[in-house]
Amino acid sequence: MAQKSSASNEEAKLMREKLTDAQLVEKVLEGDMSAYGILVNRYRSLVYGLACHVIGSFQDAEDIAQEAFIKAYDSLYTLKDKAKFGSWLRVITLNLCKMWLRKSVGRDSYLDINLSSSEIRRFDKLSAGSTNNEDDIDLSLTTSVTPEDICINEEFQESVFTALSALPPKNRAVITLFYLDDFSYKEIGDFLNLPVSTVQSRLQRARKQLKEEFLKMAKEIFQDNRLGPKFTQKVFFIFAH
Repeated sequence: MAQKSSASNEEAKLMREKLTDAQLVEKVLEGDMSAYGILVNRYRSLVYGLACHVIGSFQDAEDIAQEAFIKAYDSLYTLKDKAKFGSWLRVITLNLCKMWLRKSVGRDSYLDINLSSSEIRRFDKLSAGSTNNEDDIDLSLTTSVTPEDICINEEFQESVFTALSALPPKNRAVITLFYLDDFSYKEIGDFLNLPVSTVQSRLQRARKQLKEEFLKMAKEIFQDNRLGPKFTQKVFFIFAH
């Protein structure tokens, strides 16, 4: 009996996850918080990736993503077209990013950074696999994480965002979402309100601008910083307090 009950619960869970955004929004407005958990799981990486693209920081992007979902929940009753939850959430996220940038006056905005000649030479060395110079970034894998490893990782993350900042913003948004969580062209297009053909062309142009080896390393950085189920738990923890 226990096995049947477990299987039945799992089947019910899968059925709920297949509900449309509009159906889930309706359930949330009726007081079903678990339905909002499904929406958070569905959009967390897209929101996070969009914030990463705008501000160029994984940690700050996660904070903005949390705030976006909380703000969306608090304002959900104002959403007239429930089927457009994703587009509405995108606007909320962009507005929060703009506010973050305004508060960061005096700091170099990620959107305004350009690649210097020294940075370009540095990326050329990385692409060629050169690590002879002590200023180069060591990308070798180790079995334990040391403070030096953390510094190197943070330095490379900064280099990734600096390189991506050289791309036109429209192309950067697409390539960030594509490599952050392996989203399909359609998923990216739906969230950014773009045709699939436009997503494909922008991704192709972005790839051409970035060296192949550097692109592989950038993908690793994005994958290492993906949001998991714990992010949804954090959002609900904030609701509870």
